[in-house]
Amino acid sequence: MKWLNLLTSLTAIFVFILSTGCSNKNSVDKNGVSKNAKAIVYIRRTACFGRCPAYEATFYANGQVLYFGKSNTELSGRYLFTVPVKTIANMQNMARRAGYHKLEKEYMVNPDLPSIITTITFDGKTSTIEVQGNAPDRLKDLQLSIDAEVTRITKEQPGKKLPEDDILPEIK
Repeated sequence: MKWLNLLTSLTAIFVFILSTGCSNKNSVDKNGVSKNAKAIVYIRRTACFGRCPAYEATFYANGQVLYFGKSNTELSGRYLFTVPVKTIANMQNMARRAGYHKLEKEYMVNPDLPSIITTITFDGKTSTIEVQGNAPDRLKDLQLSIDAEVTRITKEQPGKKLPEDDILPEIK
């Protein structure tokens, strides 16, 4: 009887491990991002006629970061990075202190100039702001902080190179 109980328990454990292993393979998208990971911070810098960096980066709540360097960046192409979850929480807190959800949705000067577009989720709400020149200092500081984190990641981390098949998902 003991052997039967032991065999039943081992079989149950084996089935659980096997099913967990299979579900983990299917729980990531084609970029390697967990399918249940929530996009929290998105930044896009558009190109200019000079040497402005143009890229997109999406930070997920689980610490994953999808990056797509387009031009004038440390890394060109698509990469997957990982940062401490605390880094994303710090970005959310900075956005909260800046009153991000209460700011105007765009600060446009001239449509021919490069833009910085950010989308940030915190406190159950998601907002997108496009800046092209003049904006409140607290917003500029926030965007520069996110930009600095992207620069730090691309210079200091190896990242996983991804195929070049489509653009990164934005926070919706």
